[in-house]
Amino acid sequence: MILVPKKDGSLRPVIDYRKLNALTIPDRFPIPSLRSLLQDSGFFQVQMDKDSRPLTAFSTPQGHFQFKSMPFGLRNSPITFSRLMSIIMAGLIGNTVFLYLDDLLVVSKNTQEHESKLRKFSHD
Repeated sequence: MILVPKKDGSLRPVIDYRKLNALTIPDRFPIPSLRSLLQDSGFFQVQMDKDSRPLTAFSTPQGHFQFKSMPFGLRNSPITFSRLMSIIMAGLIGNTVFLYLDDLLVVSKNTQEHESKLRKFSHD
């Protein structure tokens, strides 16, 4: 085991488990695909201005459609979502929550603290 310094000055224990991992039977648990994550994207939670909706229009054999909420793929979707989340999470960003485009990362020192932060995060 070696101790590797982290950016905050604390130490992270690092152990080379390659030999053990080679002998370990992999646990098979489904990890969500990028496609499914994008389908659940926070962008779809942001309503578009009515005047902008026709710009997202598309046609299919089933009819003509336009988005009412911000779809994935628009140039400013990530920035718009980040700006909105920065406003909503103002007291938590950089301390409890880190924001990257449409992802929120909640960080904690231990499980108890993490559960407490998630409760606060989901109820505020």
